[in-house]
Amino acid sequence: MSFSGYRIEKNGELVQIKPVKNIDEALLRAQNFYKLLVDRKIHPEVMKYCKPEALQDNYFHAVFEAIKGLNARIKEMSGLDIDGTNLINTAFSEQKPYLVINTMQTQSEKDEHNGFRFLILVR
Repeated sequence: MSFSGYRIEKNGELVQIKPVKNIDEALLRAQNFYKLLVDRKIHPEVMKYCKPEALQDNYFHAVFEAIKGLNARIKEMSGLDIDGTNLINTAFSEQKPYLVINTMQTQSEKDEHNGFRFLILVR
Protein backbone atom coordinates (compact mmCIF):
# COMPACT_ATOMS: atom_id res chain seq x y z
CA MET A 1 0.00 0.00 0.00
CA SER A 2 2.84 2.37 0.79
CA PHE A 3 4.35 1.99 -2.66
CA SER A 4 0.94 2.63 -4.23
CA GLY A 5 0.41 5.75 -2.12
CA TYR A 6 -2.41 4.66 0.17
CA ARG A 7 -3.00 4.42 3.90
CA ILE A 8 -5.92 3.31 6.04
CA GLU A 9 -6.98 5.91 8.60
CA LYS A 10 -8.07 5.06 12.17
CA ASN A 11 -11.72 5.27 11.06
CA GLY A 12 -11.08 2.68 8.32
CA GLU A 13 -11.10 5.21 5.48
CA LEU A 14 -8.64 4.63 2.63
CA VAL A 15 -6.70 7.82 1.86
CA GLN A 16 -4.02 8.75 -0.62
CA ILE A 17 -0.59 9.60 0.70
CA LYS A 18 2.77 10.32 -0.83
CA PRO A 19 4.04 6.96 -2.12
CA VAL A 20 7.30 5.67 -0.73
CA LYS A 21 10.18 5.71 -3.17
CA ASN A 22 12.33 2.90 -1.84
CA ILE A 23 12.54 -0.06 0.51
CA ASP A 24 14.02 2.05 3.33
CA GLU A 25 10.98 4.36 3.37
CA ALA A 26 8.62 1.37 3.25
CA LEU A 27 10.49 -0.31 6.09
CA LEU A 28 10.28 2.87 8.18
CA ARG A 29 6.49 2.99 7.70
CA ALA A 30 6.23 -0.72 8.51
CA GLN A 31 8.25 -0.23 11.69
CA ASN A 32 6.00 2.67 12.70
CA PHE A 33 2.94 0.46 12.17
CA TYR A 34 4.50 -2.34 14.20
CA LYS A 35 5.33 0.12 17.01
CA LEU A 36 1.71 1.29 16.97
CA LEU A 37 0.54 -2.30 17.49
CA VAL A 38 3.03 -2.83 20.32
CA ASP A 39 2.06 0.49 21.95
CA ARG A 40 -1.58 -0.61 21.87
CA LYS A 41 -0.52 -3.80 23.65
CA ILE A 42 -1.80 -6.13 20.95
CA HIS A 43 -2.05 -9.62 22.42
CA PRO A 44 1.05 -11.74 21.70
CA GLU A 45 -1.13 -14.45 20.16
CA VAL A 46 -2.37 -11.95 17.57
CA MET A 47 1.15 -10.80 16.80
CA LYS A 48 2.22 -14.42 16.37
CA TYR A 49 -0.06 -14.67 13.35
CA CYS A 50 0.28 -11.23 11.79
CA LYS A 51 3.81 -10.04 12.55
CA PRO A 52 5.31 -10.70 9.09
CA GLU A 53 2.43 -8.96 7.37
CA ALA A 54 2.51 -6.07 9.85
CA LEU A 55 6.19 -5.52 9.18
CA GLN A 56 5.39 -5.31 5.48
CA ASP A 57 2.82 -2.59 6.23
CA ASN A 58 0.09 -4.77 4.76
CA TYR A 59 -2.88 -4.04 7.00
CA PHE A 60 -5.44 -6.18 5.19
CA HIS A 61 -3.27 -9.27 5.38
CA ALA A 62 -2.28 -8.54 8.97
CA VAL A 63 -5.95 -8.54 9.98
CA PHE A 64 -6.68 -11.58 7.79
CA GLU A 65 -3.83 -13.55 9.39
CA ALA A 66 -4.92 -12.48 12.87
CA ILE A 67 -8.42 -13.83 12.17
CA LYS A 68 -6.99 -17.11 10.90
CA GLY A 69 -4.84 -17.17 14.01
CA LEU A 70 -7.91 -16.73 16.20
CA ASN A 71 -9.45 -19.83 14.63
CA ALA A 72 -6.20 -21.75 15.13
CA ARG A 73 -6.03 -20.65 18.76
CA ILE A 74 -9.64 -21.66 19.43
CA LYS A 75 -8.98 -25.06 17.85
CA GLU A 76 -5.82 -25.46 19.92
CA MET A 77 -7.49 -24.46 23.20
CA SER A 78 -10.68 -26.46 22.64
CA GLY A 79 -9.16 -29.56 21.06
CA LEU A 80 -11.81 -29.41 18.34
CA ASP A 81 -10.96 -30.34 14.75
CA ILE A 82 -13.67 -28.38 12.93
CA ASP A 83 -13.69 -24.96 11.30
CA GLY A 84 -15.74 -21.83 10.74
CA THR A 85 -19.13 -21.31 12.29
CA ASN A 86 -19.25 -24.89 13.59
CA LEU A 87 -16.01 -24.34 15.48
CA ILE A 88 -17.17 -21.12 17.14
CA ASN A 89 -20.67 -22.36 17.98
CA THR A 90 -19.34 -25.63 19.41
CA ALA A 91 -16.40 -24.14 21.30
CA PHE A 92 -18.56 -21.40 22.86
CA SER A 93 -21.83 -23.32 23.17
CA GLU A 94 -23.95 -22.24 26.12
CA GLN A 95 -25.05 -25.77 27.00
CA LYS A 96 -21.70 -27.61 26.76
CA PRO A 97 -18.90 -25.10 26.10
CA TYR A 98 -15.32 -26.13 25.50
CA LEU A 99 -14.20 -22.57 26.24
CA VAL A 100 -15.74 -20.02 28.60
CA ILE A 101 -14.94 -16.39 29.30
CA ASN A 102 -16.57 -16.28 32.76
CA THR A 103 -18.28 -18.59 35.27
CA MET A 104 -21.62 -18.56 33.38
CA GLN A 105 -23.49 -18.64 36.70
CA THR A 106 -25.83 -15.72 36.12
CA GLN A 107 -27.96 -14.78 33.14
CA SER A 108 -25.76 -11.72 32.68
CA GLU A 109 -22.64 -13.92 32.46
CA LYS A 110 -24.38 -16.24 29.99
CA ASP A 111 -25.37 -13.22 27.91
CA GLU A 112 -21.79 -11.95 28.00
CA HIS A 113 -20.50 -15.38 26.92
CA ASN A 114 -22.98 -15.52 24.03
CA GLY A 115 -22.19 -11.93 23.05
CA PHE A 116 -18.51 -12.84 22.86
CA ARG A 117 -19.36 -15.84 20.66
CA PHE A 118 -21.43 -13.63 18.33
CA LEU A 119 -18.61 -11.07 18.09
CA ILE A 120 -16.26 -13.80 16.93
CA LEU A 121 -18.82 -15.04 14.40
CA VAL A 122 -19.19 -11.64 12.72
CA ARG A 123 -15.52 -10.83 12.52
